[in-house]
Amino acid sequence: MNTGQTCVAPDYVCVHESVKDELIEKMKDAIKTFYGKNAIDSPDYGRIVNVLHFDRLTDIIDRETNHIAYGGRTDRSQRYIEPVILNNISWDSPAMEDEIFGPILPVLTYQDLPTLLSKIRKLPKPLAAYFFSETERAQQFFLDQLPFGGGCINDTVSHVGNVHLPFGGVGSSGLSAYHGYTSFEAFTHTKSIMKKSTKLPVNLLFPPYGKKVKLVRTVLR
Repeated sequence: MNTGQTCVAPDYVCVHESVKDELIEKMKDAIKTFYGKNAIDSPDYGRIVNVLHFDRLTDIIDRETNHIAYGGRTDRSQRYIEPVILNNISWDSPAMEDEIFGPILPVLTYQDLPTLLSKIRKLPKPLAAYFFSETERAQQFFLDQLPFGGGCINDTVSHVGNVHLPFGGVGSSGLSAYHGYTSFEAFTHTKSIMKKSTKLPVNLLFPPYGKKVKLVRTVLR
């Protein structure tokens, strides 16, 4: 399978070890392109929703200080956290203990895709997952082997904006889905009603059954 493949969940990225360093450098360049050298001055860069959430995120950063490959500057008065890339992260690192919901990206490496997906399958099912590879066999293997709510191949997040695709989780990440007609089905109760006439008596479904059992089963189907 293609060694250039990368598997992404909303809270972390798993990259083949052969391209990890190159990917991290590309991510650093992308952050600077999007938000400039100081993201705090960018009108396009958001802030953390509240102080409680800010403190939770900065605690993760403090516990992962030795793994910061980029970013980490904060300003509590503005609830600002610079984009953070964490390198050399393991599955039992503090950053992997819970969903992050913030601008912190742990980077994990792998050598073998089947082993990686087997490891991810032991975690709670993700709401979304994204896979980057030009190898169709690897793409299909990812889709077949990993359960998740929805996702993309060679892209991220854009499936959420497609009204023709149901958006929702599976298992611990949620139930049901919405968008377009799927929203109608999700938020509409189907009232099941069966009508029959009282003009003709139908005793077929009542005992004694005798030889009627086979016919009753046919009717119930």
